[in-house]
Amino acid sequence: MEISRLVYVSKATRPMSRSDLTALAAHCAERNGERNVSGILLFSSGHFMQALEGPTQTIVELLKKITKDTRHTDVEQLFIAPTTTRIFDQWKMGMLNLDQDADLFRFAFIPTVQNLREKLTTNDSTAITLLREFRTQLPTVRAA
Repeated sequence: MEISRLVYVSKATRPMSRSDLTALAAHCAERNGERNVSGILLFSSGHFMQALEGPTQTIVELLKKITKDTRHTDVEQLFIAPTTTRIFDQWKMGMLNLDQDADLFRFAFIPTVQNLREKLTTNDSTAITLLREFRTQLPTVRAA
């Protein structure tokens, strides 16, 4: 089965509480499990960054739904590309709230969404490096 990875950023259309984000991650995890999709959702200062991995056609269809979702706006696809391995294979949807998760204060450098946009080129190495960092260094990240 051919799989692809999608990474996008967007802006929340309303303030998101911890319980809002937890409910969103739980809903995504349930739906992703049905679709054989894995990923992580990051939230910071009213912005989302999400990585999704799964069957290529499913990822393409999800991107169409994502762009129409009223919980966020200004959806910017950073990349979508075929891949041979998943980064988040154990997570139907990991969730990390950068505004409220205190464990993150131990890191000296956490790029903002704007920094990430400025550093990205046509390949996904910067975004994937960032996402791998969250996966490997944050054992407390909630994965559903």
